[in-house]
Amino acid sequence: MTAISTLKLDQSLLGNVVGDIQHLIRNLHCVRIDCIRRGGNQVAHVLAQFARNITEDRYWMEDVLPIAREALYQDANFVD
Repeated sequence: MTAISTLKLDQSLLGNVVGDIQHLIRNLHCVRIDCIRRGGNQVAHVLAQFARNITEDRYWMEDVLPIAREALYQDANFVD
């Protein structure tokens, strides 16, 4: 969050990703960057866990992965 929120160039291993995000949010009229607990963003969490366990390239074109769909239902019902 700090790296994305700042205007400084990020020299870390993920600097290119941070730079892309910074570039994309510059074109938005209103931006708010917040931290949310993992429990409030199950979709991102389950997709990250899924990605850790695959060894070949995968492409997500149209259909939603069942694990992502279930996590979305959990996110929709999350109360902080």
